[in-house]
Amino acid sequence: MSSSLVSNTNQVHFASVLAMDNSEMVAMFEALVASGLNGFLGCMSDIFESTLIEFYHNASVQDDKVVSTVQGKLVEISEEIFARTLQLPMEGLIDINEVPKDLIFDAITEFSFTGEQLSTSCKKRELKIEYRLLSDIVAKSITVKAGSFDAVTHESFLLMTAIFGGVSVNWGRLLFKIFKDMVTPETRQARGYVVHICILLKNIPDLELGDSEEFTPLKILTVKTVGRYIAINDNIILDSVLPKFSAQISLVVDISSAPTDFVLSSPHQSSSSASSMHLTDDIPQGTTTAVASTPVDVQFSLPHVVSESFCDIRASMSRIIANQSKESRRLDDSHNEVLDKIKQLEKTILDAFYQQNQVSLGLIKGIRQDARNDTNVLSLGLKAVRTQTAILSTDQADARKEAKEQKAIIADMDERLATVRGELLDFHAQTPENYNNLSSQLGELVAYINRGNDKKGEESSSRRPQPLPDDQNRPSGGSSSRGDDIRGSSMKSGSSSSGAGGPYKKNAEWWLYGKNQF
Repeated sequence: MSSSLVSNTNQVHFASVLAMDNSEMVAMFEALVASGLNGFLGCMSDIFESTLIEFYHNASVQDDKVVSTVQGKLVEISEEIFARTLQLPMEGLIDINEVPKDLIFDAITEFSFTGEQLSTSCKKRELKIEYRLLSDIVAKSITVKAGSFDAVTHESFLLMTAIFGGVSVNWGRLLFKIFKDMVTPETRQARGYVVHICILLKNIPDLELGDSEEFTPLKILTVKTVGRYIAINDNIILDSVLPKFSAQISLVVDISSAPTDFVLSSPHQSSSSASSMHLTDDIPQGTTTAVASTPVDVQFSLPHVVSESFCDIRASMSRIIANQSKESRRLDDSHNEVLDKIKQLEKTILDAFYQQNQVSLGLIKGIRQDARNDTNVLSLGLKAVRTQTAILSTDQADARKEAKEQKAIIADMDERLATVRGELLDFHAQTPENYNNLSSQLGELVAYINRGNDKKGEESSSRRPQPLPDDQNRPSGGSSSRGDDIRGSSMKSGSSSSGAGGPYKKNAEWWLYGKNQF
């Protein structure tokens, strides 16, 4: 199996660790259970190495889904499938930076091994043993950070604070975002979640996963592995806290006079065995003897002057040690005073940051509320515009319908006008012929009337009395004049009678246009 994928994975056997005889560790694991991560951290599965390598090689993010191909089959993993399969909660904080500040302040002291306040980015060895293990779980199994785990990042500290404080976190979305970063080449997110991916791939029907191997037991947290972890970290703590003392004592003695009984005890006497060495042999004068730093009692003889010198040296060393102790205590007091001032300054700065963050959060909330109000107003405006647009569309449709009807009417009128024009042209074409026919008929009628009038005149003249005989014998001039008068009178009477009671003549305008002559 790829070592990087395995190293970035730690699973927890909760049934085992919750039964261990360590109240602090049990409380930490109970906090993990309360956070809703027990389904994610406690799941187990065999590992399909070749399938995992192929999955990561072909994986990408499309439409907010992790998409890959395994043995030619399409695999799609959405946020809902990811959270439901791994039993992750889908409610709570989405942004881990929104962890309450008071919980962060409590965690800064609660997590500390020495009881002093920590920074949100600190060294792992500064944490208590249970939170040191929690830091490893967060780094290896949740955020999956590659490289050294000695440093606790700000993100890991906030996640630990959320777990420690019982904050509800939307782990489904948070961990799925990390999963998407794993398959995105542009990010620096390390790849992991091998157990979880194998479980997801098992749920895909008709997918052959190939050969499998058991997940290494050393990466599963049980009573045994947690106990080993505690033992190793306890040794590290002792090595880093307890000072290392080493000394080598060499005694050089110049014996030049009569021996004086003197006993020197080594400060590094062994508690297991005590041995003594007595110098009884004769040592020539002028000879220098070197005594190594061994846990023995050395008895030898020195001159009286040398003994007094040793007493003076001892007194001087006592005074020096006393002065150094006073100076050390004074330095310790100064150091503690400086630390107190630093703590007060840190508290002041943190309070100022907290107040500034509260003001910023208030401003952000106000801006969000204004944005929501503007959005609501804009939505109402858009609804009104849509309503007006619908009304205008209806009016426009009605206007188009009316325009179409008017166009149809105009087209009908054009057709009728064209028909009338055609009929008028036909009428104009037939008018001269009709006029000629009427004129000829009128002439015939007038001629007929005139012939009738002539016949009536002849009949009236035949019915008149004959002229007197004397009148017949009159000269032609007189008779002719008389005859003319009679004829003229008869014609007048005829004309008057015809004008009064007989039909009058009708001209062409009457026949054409219906106009009377008078």
